[in-house]
Amino acid sequence: MIPDLSQQVEQLAKEWQEASSQSDYKAATVTLQNLIDQFHTSLSGLELARALDFLYSRLSHRVVQILMWIVEWEKLGGEAVRRVYPSGGWPRNDHLVQIAFGRDATRSGDFNQARKCFLEAVRLRPTDPLARHWLGLSLANLKKYREADLWLDSVKRYHLCQASIVCLDSQRMNEIVNNASNLFEPEYVDGAPSSPPEYVILLSMDRAYFHKFARRMLLSLQQKMADDDWMVHVHVVNPDQECLQAADELRQAEVPLVMSWDYPLLPKQMASETETIEHRTLYACRRIQLWPWALENYKCPVWIVDCDMEAVRPLPAVDMGTDAGFIRFSSALMPLYQEFFLSSGYIRPTHEGIRFARAMAAYIQHYLDQRLWVWSLDQVAIYCVSAWLEEIGLPFRYFPLSPSMIYTKNWSESHAEASSPDDQRVVFVNQVGSSDVSARRARII
Repeated sequence: MIPDLSQQVEQLAKEWQEASSQSDYKAATVTLQNLIDQFHTSLSGLELARALDFLYSRLSHRVVQILMWIVEWEKLGGEAVRRVYPSGGWPRNDHLVQIAFGRDATRSGDFNQARKCFLEAVRLRPTDPLARHWLGLSLANLKKYREADLWLDSVKRYHLCQASIVCLDSQRMNEIVNNASNLFEPEYVDGAPSSPPEYVILLSMDRAYFHKFARRMLLSLQQKMADDDWMVHVHVVNPDQECLQAADELRQAEVPLVMSWDYPLLPKQMASETETIEHRTLYACRRIQLWPWALENYKCPVWIVDCDMEAVRPLPAVDMGTDAGFIRFSSALMPLYQEFFLSSGYIRPTHEGIRFARAMAAYIQHYLDQRLWVWSLDQVAIYCVSAWLEEIGLPFRYFPLSPSMIYTKNWSESHAEASSPDDQRVVFVNQVGSSDVSARRARII
């Protein structure tokens, strides 16, 4: 730890404690942000990880924990260690060094070596939640799901949020899926197709996102899917009268639209419908909760698509030899929370497809009922349900959709392979994007 920063950390911890006792965090939060900015300006790689580790030991604040995750995910590796120790001789008893080499092994796909490094990091620092977290993820990559579940479960008390919504134990999964009752159905449905379409596109959003993105998205679908027999189903959480009027106007513009909505009882902190992570989690999950209902009612493949996108080309043909199609990244590149990318995907109304959709809806309902409204719950659900089916030996066939079908503006490190919306593989352009990748990835824990 750099000596001239340690005194500031100690002072910050004192300020934070005083502010906490007065329930006034604003001043301490500003001080915390200033100190973190100083870390980022003056440090990098292993030194930055050590500074944040020191800060977290004095101030167990979630902002620091998130930054530790981002730094260890994006900036910590063997090269970061060698920059600090160019002649070798790095300390083997430093848990952050073990995490660095574990990250290298993960990136190269050597999950066994990664597990060994993370296990040593846990031995060196048993109380470090991120070391235990990395170990759990490496075991999941090795398909040792029950062991992974134990380690991920052990970090829940540290408020590593996405660990709290992971279930990789097949017995617990059986209980979640088989004990589910009253799966979500829309309170109100306006419209219906005259005959089953070739496919349905399912979107979900709140009224703010509806006013901001729906018209542009739906008109782009109408233009690019003009030669297809399709329909769009939009579900809105807590719509206002303007949403319903806009839906009528879109139908008059010959958009084949069915609209549904519900008025959920929101937790107190979400009552104002501000753009909290919890609020976004709810309406992002509604489309997954609606998947079984849509498959059984429309009796055709049902695509889900993010609502903040614009169609630039027709959807690819559904693979009729599979039950579903998803974008899935390598385990070496993404944690299990983001291995499946649900900006787009489809399920067909096969027996296996409907069973998968119902299991996902049950999984999400289970955690929403516990008020664990954690971002990426939908993507955690698809990973855990896939792992459960694999472990218990039930068939499910999915087609790997190309990540290049999504292009994200102003996001230089986008998961997609396409470098421009002119790429012929691109189907949707994300209208939000972000120039600050770290800020966006901060949502993952």
